[in-house]
Amino acid sequence: MIHALLIPPFKEEHLIHFADIEGYSFAYAEKPTPEALADVDVILGQPKLDTMRAAPRLKWVQHLAAGVDGFTSHADEFPAGVTLTSLSGAYGQSISECVLTMVLSLYKRFPLYRDNQSAALWHDEGRQESPVGKRLLILGAGNIGCAVAKLFRPFGCRITGVRRVPRALPPEFDEMITLDALDEALPQADIVVCALPNTPATAGLFSRERLALLHERAVLVNVGRGNLIDCAALAERLEAGLLWGAGLDVTDPEPLPADHPLWRCKNALITPHITGGCFGHLRATEEFMYNLCRDNLVRFRDGRPLLNLVDFKTGYRATDGRA
Repeated sequence: MIHALLIPPFKEEHLIHFADIEGYSFAYAEKPTPEALADVDVILGQPKLDTMRAAPRLKWVQHLAAGVDGFTSHADEFPAGVTLTSLSGAYGQSISECVLTMVLSLYKRFPLYRDNQSAALWHDEGRQESPVGKRLLILGAGNIGCAVAKLFRPFGCRITGVRRVPRALPPEFDEMITLDALDEALPQADIVVCALPNTPATAGLFSRERLALLHERAVLVNVGRGNLIDCAALAERLEAGLLWGAGLDVTDPEPLPADHPLWRCKNALITPHITGGCFGHLRATEEFMYNLCRDNLVRFRDGRPLLNLVDFKTGYRATDGRA
């Protein structure tokens, strides 16, 4: 019998989604004790390193986030012999819809109009923009990047993807470049979408100097990790009118302090890291999560390769993770 433990963000009520899988005994713990972890083989949820170390029989963790850089950036501290899988692929629909909403809202100046509504102010905020025919640059051409490209395709955008390494061109894109060509592509981009994980190669990618490569009518959206962008430098450019706007679901630091200048930028649209929420947001995301967890539980029981196996060397999903 394989002993599996569900922990937050799962709740005890979610046990019913897995109870029919043969070969397992399932339990739930909001705050796992050493006694509860003593015979655990599998953990599903978002455990901390201390929790995993307290489970002497632990063999596999199914994490409920697409990005697991908190572990891959400290690979030497991760428990030896434990396999880690992510929820990569779950958030394409949710995040891409939020990206499109942010771009359209910024182009139509809706954040300003919402502020005006709160102040009972009837005021025309002037010229708007449209995504039609724009040059779209998407950093990260995985599930999320492809979903973003697909939503923007009907607007007739010229869509360029940015990948870590060269691969086959996905049908959603017109062209693909690697990070070393980023500086040449940024001045031509009208819309830039960041959907990259936190890795040594991506941290601080949008420095003050790189932000300066964007033209003043460009829109920058970040749904990857907050430390991709120098947020102080971004606030300066927004306040100076050197960018049309920015949509941020992630920031650095996070949560964004109340005195951070980004809060005062009228051409910024900020959400509290919710575009990729697992529970309580989009039902399609929840269904994907249940199906992936169930599939991997069966694969683990049967000794077959797991989906979304994390490669600790790159911080990305292993290329053979779906074999």
